Amino acid sequence: MWLLMFLTLANAPQVHTWLDEQGVRHFSDQPQPLSQTLTLADANQLQFPKSSPAPNQAQAPISSYQLQILAPESEATIRNAQGRVRIQTSVTPKLKKGHTLQLLFDGQPQDISGTGLTLDNVDRGAHQLQLRVIDQQQRPLSLSQEQTLYLHRPSSQFPKTR
Repeated sequence: MWLLMFLTLANAPQVHTWLDEQGVRHFSDQPQPLSQTLTLADANQLQFPKSSPAPNQAQAPISSYQLQILAPESEATIRNAQGRVRIQTSVTPKLKKGHTLQLLFDGQPQDISGTGLTLDNVDRGAHQLQLRVIDQQQRPLSLSQEQTLYLHRPSSQFPKTR
């Protein structure tokens, strides 16, 4: 052990410092006339704490639901003066007790009972649709692919030209 410590100290880099005629301090690894040898502290070492195991949290059950938006098709254009959009869905297998099907319409959840939902007074423009199944704690269990639909509504500002 003493030999190991001696070899470590013997191989430690030495730094020499001195002042020149203008009073500027210089540092070097080579000794210079009138230089002083500096004793260096050990190199900085960072000790990482041992990671603690993650707390045992109740994990969301793994779901094998197949979710699909049947209508409207992805990238569909809908023309409706009232802004009415009918969404038809498919879920396989049937939802388990305590699980709820939701439509995320532009990120806002809408509960779906059965296999469809009608949205009224939807603004014109592009909208994002996605299905999800959630449990009683509102944790998502399954997600469908996101789809886009485009809604066109007639405007009194732009009447049809003949």
